Amino acid sequence: MKEFRIKMLKSFLLGLSFALGVGTITIYGVAISGSIVTWTSGQALTAADLNTTISSLVNTIGNIPDWTKIGSNAVYTAGNVGIGTSSPTQNLHISNGTQSIINVTGGSGVSHYGSNSTGAFLTTESAIPFQFFTNQNEQMRIDSLGNVGIGRQNPTKKLDVAGEIRASSLMLMVDQSTITYAARIFVSSTGSCGSPATYQQIGSIAGIGVLCWGEVVSYP
Repeated sequence: MKEFRIKMLKSFLLGLSFALGVGTITIYGVAISGSIVTWTSGQALTAADLNTTISSLVNTIGNIPDWTKIGSNAVYTAGNVGIGTSSPTQNLHISNGTQSIINVTGGSGVSHYGSNSTGAFLTTESAIPFQFFTNQNEQMRIDSLGNVGIGRQNPTKKLDVAGEIRASSLMLMVDQSTITYAARIFVSSTGSCGSPATYQQIGSIAGIGVLCWGEVVSYP
């Protein structure tokens, strides 16, 4: 008779789990909220023990995060998601203490995004470029040699631009042995490069003015 009652209890708990939706999914790493009473053959079943076990199971199920499975997707809309932190402040908050890293893989390409106390970083593990897109079109890339291409997919210089460049001033850097000299290149509409005397005219632009350079400084 006692074994029959134990079997009836097991059937009841199994039915309860399916009624609550637990029997249709697999749950990993969920801590039990309360006490679970177990019985052995020949042990009497009491109402108090049964109530304790059922209450603990209900509380545990209630503490499971509100993830919803839609097709092959898992959706969470009840708040922020924390990985490595119990106090997420954004929709997705990742932390491992000293350095946080997200790995993204696709085919043979692997990239990492992360941050630590010295700054943020974006890296690749192989000789592939970083590509920047807007409106599904590539606008800029940094190739595996460190060349930056704007409007160019195969940059051959440190900065390779297809199009016009607008700047308030332009610094020309010339490396001579161990000292690098820098000079500002500018256009003067007055017809003269002005002062100081180190400013020199190096050309002219019809209808605009003269092309000058000067203000030479050295960087040891």
